[in-house]
Amino acid sequence: MKAGKSSPLQDITEEELCQLFESSHSVPENSKPQESIPPKDQSSGTDLRAVDENSVPNEIEEEKEVSQLDKETLKKMQSNRFIFIGEKPGMEKVDKQKVEQVIEETLKSTEYYQRETEKLEAMKIRVTHMKEQLAQIKQNKKEFANKMKEVNQLVEGYRLQFDTTRTWVHIDMDMFFAAVEIKDKPHLANKPVAVGGYSMISTTNYVARKYGIRAAMPGFVAKKLCPELVFVELNYKKYTEVSEQVKTILYEYDPELESMGLDEANMDVTDYLTVNGGCSDENKIKLAKEIQEKIFNKVKLTASCGIAANNILAKISCGMHKPNGITLVPFDPVEIEKFMSTLSVRKIPGIGKVTEQLLNGLGFSTCKDIIDKAADLYVLFNEDNFEFYITQALGMSRNEHVSDDRGIQKNISISSTFHNISLYVSKTE
Repeated sequence: MKAGKSSPLQDITEEELCQLFESSHSVPENSKPQESIPPKDQSSGTDLRAVDENSVPNEIEEEKEVSQLDKETLKKMQSNRFIFIGEKPGMEKVDKQKVEQVIEETLKSTEYYQRETEKLEAMKIRVTHMKEQLAQIKQNKKEFANKMKEVNQLVEGYRLQFDTTRTWVHIDMDMFFAAVEIKDKPHLANKPVAVGGYSMISTTNYVARKYGIRAAMPGFVAKKLCPELVFVELNYKKYTEVSEQVKTILYEYDPELESMGLDEANMDVTDYLTVNGGCSDENKIKLAKEIQEKIFNKVKLTASCGIAANNILAKISCGMHKPNGITLVPFDPVEIEKFMSTLSVRKIPGIGKVTEQLLNGLGFSTCKDIIDKAADLYVLFNEDNFEFYITQALGMSRNEHVSDDRGIQKNISISSTFHNISLYVSKTE
């Protein structure tokens, strides 16, 4: 596919949440994400797109509605309530239940907590309503069976469009802001460090992440998790200067590179590889190592690399072996689909907290769920949403530069390990 779609459900970003907490500890009502309403399906007598995903039935009591959701679904939706609970590299062994408990106790008296709780309850009702309407649609077994065949053909059609002829490399500076500060203040290397303040944290080092502290978390909450946490004031001027030095290196490989922030960039390195040793996997990994070494030699910081057939796959794989890792996804559509199948839907760039809650509530926890239940997805969402979810779950995205592409910003990470290279190889069943 030449052009990828951005997420149809506009979730609040970490950057936006930072701004909200800087001004107040509550989230204003006008910051609620605007989400699309599916149109009706005009192709058959049965209204298979009758579900208004924003509607909440007034005639059904909330307690009765929510009680119809199973405990596992409720648990998944509950765990996604706050944007700063999500897992980041370095947080794999964190006691998530303990972190959630501290956050609950610290925030429960704030307006922000109250509004997030209200949003979650509204989401539970919304999910229940959508599931009820889906069940009603499925009662017409013949019509739904025909729709399943149609949807399966659509999915196969998407698979046939997969283009693996280009090579993309995603570069993500490991814990960038914190890494820059620790380089200038080496005595902080083994201490829990957060760049930001009591209102909001922009970046943390790996020591702090062991306590469950991460970007987009209010600093006063982080202090409850780790009283020894050291705050370092933000210095955007310094980070920008280092970022420009890194990008000077990256432009050598792709003059049209796409920068999504100070800490990361997406590059189409196909042309460079073609005239510098070819596009073998070995040469792709060699190129990534070369970029890492050049960055380290110039700014004494580490970066992680993802190598794949398009920009989104490269971005996803980049975060899999942090810090300072290299992950290559096989350039084969079947292997790519296997690679994507076990990933949480939240791993898809563009899917944030709100969309994750909705999808989890409807039974879509992994990319495999999206493909396996494509017919459900088709009747629950409009065509743009459906195409976005299916193509992303297959690992498809654009593989050429476009001038109007919307970058998806993310945060950062650090460590001293050098060249942790991982070639993803799917397991045969």
